[in-house]
Amino acid sequence: MKVSISVGGRFHAFDLAGFLEKNGYLNELITSYPAFTAKPFGVPEKKVKSILVKELVERFFRQILKLEFPKPVSANLYDWLASFRFSKGSDIYIIWSSYALISIKRIRKKNKNATIVLERGSAHIAVQNKLLVSVGVKRPVWQSIIQKEEKEYQKADFISLPSQFSMQTFLDCGIDPKKLNVNPYGVDLSGFLPNRKKEPVFCIGYVGVMSSQKNVKGLIEACEQLIDKGYSLKLLLVGGLEIGGVTKEFLTSFGWVDYVGKVPQSELQTYYCKMDLFVLNSVQDGFGMVILQALACGVPVIATENTGAPDVVRDGINGYIIPVNATVCLSDKIRFLIENPNLLPELSHNARKSVESGFSWDDYGNRYINFLLSLKTQTQLQ
Repeated sequence: MKVSISVGGRFHAFDLAGFLEKNGYLNELITSYPAFTAKPFGVPEKKVKSILVKELVERFFRQILKLEFPKPVSANLYDWLASFRFSKGSDIYIIWSSYALISIKRIRKKNKNATIVLERGSAHIAVQNKLLVSVGVKRPVWQSIIQKEEKEYQKADFISLPSQFSMQTFLDCGIDPKKLNVNPYGVDLSGFLPNRKKEPVFCIGYVGVMSSQKNVKGLIEACEQLIDKGYSLKLLLVGGLEIGGVTKEFLTSFGWVDYVGKVPQSELQTYYCKMDLFVLNSVQDGFGMVILQALACGVPVIATENTGAPDVVRDGINGYIIPVNATVCLSDKIRFLIENPNLLPELSHNARKSVESGFSWDDYGNRYINFLLSLKTQTQLQ
C-alpha cells in the first residue's frame, strides 16, 4: 500500500505522514511548508514536495499588511499546483478539505483505481458556518469555500473525521454514513507530562487563538461573574490574536487575566502545569487537540459538546461537558471546583489516565492504518 498526503499547511498531517513512513506506507507528502519542517516528524526530505507560495503570500498579508489573504485564492492556488505534483503510483490519496477538488479531478484522470480520502478536521462546513454566524463572526466562511467543500464531500470516496460531533453534522447534512470514518486525534504523551506548578490562586487556563469561534469572551464573562461574587481566581490565556477579534488591550484590561500570547509548542507544558482547570468554550471545534494536551498534563477539562470533548471527557471523572454558549453553566462548574478543591487530585489523576490508552499519536496512527488497510482489502475484493 502506497499513500500520498496533501495538506495546505501542516495541521496533524505531519504526524500522520511520519507514522505512515515508519510503517512503510508513505509514498509522498505534498505541503505548503518547507521540506525540512517535516523531518522532525520522521518524514525524509526526499519524500516531501513543497509548494511554498501559499505560505509566503499568506504570511506577508498577515504579518506585514495585518490582513487575512482571501482563503478561496490561497486554497485554489495550492490545490491547482498540488494537482500536478501527485505521483501516479499511490493506492490511496489523503487530501485536506478545501485543498482537494482540483486535485481529485486530476487524480481520477491519472489513476482511476485510486481511493481518495478527504481529511476534514471540523464540522460539516455548512454547519460550521451557521455556528460561527451565531457568535457574530462577520465573515465566518467564504461561500465559494463552502461550495467547494460540499463538492469535495461528494467526490471523495471517504471522509475522515476527528469526533462523533463532526460525524453527526455530516449525517445531519445527508452524507452517506458509509463514507465516514471517525478517528480522534492524539497527543505526544512524552511531551506533555504532569508537573504541577501551583499558582497562588485558583488558575483557569485556555490555549489557542483568541477568536470568536473559541468564545474567549464567554470564558472571560464566566470568570467575571465569579470575581463579582468574591471568588479569587486567575485566568491564564496562551495564544495568538485573531485579526479583527479581541485585542491585547481588552484582554489585559482585566487585572485577573494573564495574557501570555503565542508561544512555541515546546513551551506549552509549562503553562498547562500552572492550571487547576482548562476550559475550551468553543462554538465549534472538530476535535480540540488542546483538550488532550491539557489532560496529558493532568489538568481537568471543561469543554463544550461541540469540541470533540465528549469522545474523551467524562463528567465528574476527568472534567465536565457543557452546552455551547452556556456562560452561566460554565461559571457554575468553575465555582463548584473552586469550592471543592479536594476533588482536583483525583480529577487530575484521571485526566492523565484518560489519554494514556487510546489517545497517543501512535493510537491515532494505528487506527488510521487499519482504516486504510481495510480500504485496500475492499478494493482487492471488488
